[in-house]
Amino acid sequence: MKKSLLLILFLLSVVLHSQSKEYSGIVRDISKTPLPGVRVTIKGTQINTETNFDGYFKITIPNSLDILTFSAIGMQNLDYKVGINKNIEILLEEFSTETKFLDIGLIYDSPNSIFGASMSNGIDIQPLAHFEELRTDFLYKLSGQTNFKNDYTFKTNLSLNYPNRHLNIASIEFSQKNLYSKHLFYRDLSLIGSTYLRFSNIALVLKIGHQKFNKQNNFGTSIGLQKIHPNIYYGFQFGYYSDYFNYLGFIKGFLLEDKVGFNIVYEKINNFEFFNFGLSFIFVKSSTNDIILTN
Repeated sequence: MKKSLLLILFLLSVVLHSQSKEYSGIVRDISKTPLPGVRVTIKGTQINTETNFDGYFKITIPNSLDILTFSAIGMQNLDYKVGINKNIEILLEEFSTETKFLDIGLIYDSPNSIFGASMSNGIDIQPLAHFEELRTDFLYKLSGQTNFKNDYTFKTNLSLNYPNRHLNIASIEFSQKNLYSKHLFYRDLSLIGSTYLRFSNIALVLKIGHQKFNKQNNFGTSIGLQKIHPNIYYGFQFGYYSDYFNYLGFIKGFLLEDKVGFNIVYEKINNFEFFNFGLSFIFVKSSTNDIILTN
């Protein structure tokens, strides 16, 4: 019985091996310098690997698939159709053009009955866009809301997009909320950084800043997580500022990819609540196409 089981396992491994093929190679730039950290993905799947410090990679491809996608920060995507040659040399080129985004949004805060608008160059869709699509170094967002009486809020955010291999975004943010009808004055100036946890689509977010809450002046910090899916991402943050807590939860994504987005944001500052619903209209200008090679 034991010998029969071993024989079955051996035959199964032979069959599975025969249904796939292994490819290896090296990725360089046009000056022939090896490129570490290049993502190598079997197109149409989530199967991927990355090149090591010497630009070397190895990947096993099912027989039913034959295209590898090579992508890296600042480089143009390349689709490579594999063939008989199992040892591959790939040359990636730098981008000569970039995609530009303009995001115009409408926002409504339900508990406080204030309405407003926002404008950005892609900061809200940054987690959903590949670095080869959203190559702008600086991202910004301006937003404001009012009840057309005494209550108003505004926020500005200036961010560095992929400042280094450890951070996917670093930001400085200033916001102010004046709700005279609820006796609230709030001002916040913060530094924010986020980074992807290794081997996952989860980002860790850290926020450090100073807040003026009515008559209180406090330093504090917030920490949170956000989970990224192909057309949607969501997350939460929890913060403490000496005398009170802050909470934030959100979900953002595309209703119509690259054209219409949505965002739902719940925020609680001490005992004051904000619940924002928003739609955004995204205008994209791009002239860069992926390269396809065959061997």
